[in-house]
Amino acid sequence: MPIRHEWGNPEHTIMHIIYFGEWTWDDYYASVAQVFADIATEPHRVDVIADLRSSGLPKGGRVMAHGNATLRTRPSNYGVLVVITNPLIKATLDMFRLLNSDARKMMFPARSMEDAREIVERARQPR
Repeated sequence: MPIRHEWGNPEHTIMHIIYFGEWTWDDYYASVAQVFADIATEPHRVDVIADLRSSGLPKGGRVMAHGNATLRTRPSNYGVLVVITNPLIKATLDMFRLLNSDARKMMFPARSMEDAREIVERARQPR
């Protein structure tokens, strides 16, 4: 499968999703269902780091519609989503965040795994 997920730490507070090569929206929704089911089994907040550096977006567009559908169905203990990305996908993410106030609060771009982990740690700090 071109999308793989795994726990990012032994405490199960971070989920890594890794995208490889070409994938379809069907692949995406199958992965989302598995990830959301795993997150929902945890009694605490789970943040997600999605790594798209070795991938792109699928053909067929409608990224905003797919993103909105995903946001509406996420588990209640889903924390932030940090997307490690390239400039093209970052531009798409920035547009989605501009148009969706929920996404603006919980989706963030990163350039590396180190950046992504720092963003997760900052998001966990009390305000």
